[in-house]
Amino acid sequence: MNLRDRDEEEDPLPFEGIDKATILHESKAFNQSTLDARKCKSTLIKVMYLLAIGETFASTEATELFFNTTKLLQSQDVSLRRLVYIMIKELSTCAEHVFVASNTLCKDMNSTNDMYKANSIRALRKITDSSMLGPIERYLAQAVVDKADTVSSAAIVTGIHLSVTHPELVKRWAGEVGEALKQRGAMAQYHALALLHKLRKNDKLSVSKFVQSVNTTPIRSPMALCLLIRMCTEVLKDDFEGAPDLSQFVVSLKHSSEMVVFEAAKCLCSLKAVSSKDLTPAILVLQLYLTSH
Repeated sequence: MNLRDRDEEEDPLPFEGIDKATILHESKAFNQSTLDARKCKSTLIKVMYLLAIGETFASTEATELFFNTTKLLQSQDVSLRRLVYIMIKELSTCAEHVFVASNTLCKDMNSTNDMYKANSIRALRKITDSSMLGPIERYLAQAVVDKADTVSSAAIVTGIHLSVTHPELVKRWAGEVGEALKQRGAMAQYHALALLHKLRKNDKLSVSKFVQSVNTTPIRSPMALCLLIRMCTEVLKDDFEGAPDLSQFVVSLKHSSEMVVFEAAKCLCSLKAVSSKDLTPAILVLQLYLTSH
């Protein structure tokens, strides 16, 4: 067989022929006192593969698999623990009584391991109901200002999700989120800006005041700057002349990130009341991008 024929052959799928019943039987090994981390990881990956291709699990199957998986939280293997958190989130929609695992995840929220803390926050959101939010609210608010950006971002993103169903609860974190916006890293800063905007988006006056106040905050994240520009666009579309500080911020914006510069140019081009003088820099930048890429 020559190389061309070999290339034309279809590569077999890595988990082709996996049987759900076999995997469910393998998951019983999660209950053993001495865990084989490598074997457990292999089983979890196979389950994720089945879920990804649309395999369905009956409620009893998913519930048994869910609680077998939570037993793996006793392991100190970092990569295995990461898979466990993902599996908890994936099975939370089809398993029953998943809230029982919340106590274990709450313990991980207070761990000294930042990876455990961040992932437990993400998983906890998927398995908690309204009655359980009160006891964990304090821990979430504390996590927003955690020194580790991964933990801070996880808590803020959880707040973004919760703001859809429990906006009043998340509004109580405004002080912590504001601190994260000013003092945390690029990713946490972006998420903090997104959450604060989400809480104010239905009040145009509040958005305007918020954007003007954030304008003086040193924004390190290019994605956060792009979001800030879009927020400026919201305000300037209604009153370009009435917000000279915001319009000047967008017009004079210079940044090393092409993404930020393009977003500023797009903002100016979308405004109806902008003058040709203010529009000229945006046109020059867009022309430059067309000839250099």
